[in-house]
Amino acid sequence: MKKILGLTISDNNNSAFKSKSLKESHNVLGRSVQQWSASGMTEITADIQSITFEELEKCRHLVSDAELVIINWADQPLITADTFRELLNRHKEEGSNATAVFTDSGSDSLSEAAIYIFNGKELFNKLNEPGVSNLSREVLKHSFLSTKNTNEILTEDHYQFLVVTDRIALADAASELKARILTEIMLSGVTIVDPASTHIDADVCIGEDTTILPNTILEGNTAIGEDCIIGPNSRISNCKIGNKVEVANSVAFDSSIGDDTHVGPFAYLRPGSMVGSKVKIGDFVEIKKSVIGDKTKISHLTYVGDAEVGSNVNIGCGVVFVNYDGKNKNKTIIGDNSFIGCNTNLVSPVVVHKDAYIAAGSTITEEVPENSLAIARERQVIKEDWVIRKDMKRK
Repeated sequence: MKKILGLTISDNNNSAFKSKSLKESHNVLGRSVQQWSASGMTEITADIQSITFEELEKCRHLVSDAELVIINWADQPLITADTFRELLNRHKEEGSNATAVFTDSGSDSLSEAAIYIFNGKELFNKLNEPGVSNLSREVLKHSFLSTKNTNEILTEDHYQFLVVTDRIALADAASELKARILTEIMLSGVTIVDPASTHIDADVCIGEDTTILPNTILEGNTAIGEDCIIGPNSRISNCKIGNKVEVANSVAFDSSIGDDTHVGPFAYLRPGSMVGSKVKIGDFVEIKKSVIGDKTKISHLTYVGDAEVGSNVNIGCGVVFVNYDGKNKNKTIIGDNSFIGCNTNLVSPVVVHKDAYIAAGSTITEEVPENSLAIARERQVIKEDWVIRKDMKRK
């Protein structure tokens, strides 16, 4: 069955870009430059191949099975789906064997070719001509010029046809793609207070009536629910966040947060953290690879690592889950409705059963039964008049 084939071609030219990695592989708002260059074709064809000049044999085989071939260079990330669609329709209506779009640069515009559309059979024959050893810009230019019944289009839309040749062009492309992403998000019912300082990747989803405050970065496959307040000064990557959540001045990676939960300021959710609903994660709290039950409060200055914390637990200031013994990471389990006093060390592996209390300043190394109070500290000793006897009174 004949089909439409999309190709994005990398020319392996990094001379101006100055990088150990191909310029087409660099990340722009969650996708590579090459992925952005291919994205405009997705509404036309599901068959999009990203190739390099050296992969001509692969290209020949694909082209031979295609009715039409649309070619975009992998360093042209700004061309929109509407542009591809319009050019394809024009190609079909005018019955051309090949169509090319060139930027009207006022000089040798053919050297600035942005898009090619070939009939598959025509391009296949060109690629099999003697002397053709790679699919370069020059080869395509020559193929177009030597094809009969072609349609040459000049455009003054230089910005959409921007070529990422160096880091300056990469920044220009990122700025335009960022504006498109934020515009789409705001039109969907999300308030972005300061678009200039807000960076949101292409695959982030945000619910209606959520507000994004300044200096916020949302990355990867992050999904945020409705009626949330995110930011300011927050970075969230690959997280799932429920409805009516607040995340202030905080960082979260590869984690989930339930409805009606407040995080921050200055909290850190490391990968594998699963925070429930109506939870409070306060200032200078770090959570790592732990499950936090609903209605639990961890208000300040606490480290929770490799733990299962039940619902309605209160964890006081300065609590440390001592999960690493120098060789292995160990687990702590805290039952529902427990109370962990300030400055407690929970030395893993250890279990605190439900409805238990831990006295402030304790170091817990053994299992704490249900409904009990654990005290693990030295008793207070008072030595009266010690200051006078030792002549230690402050002058």
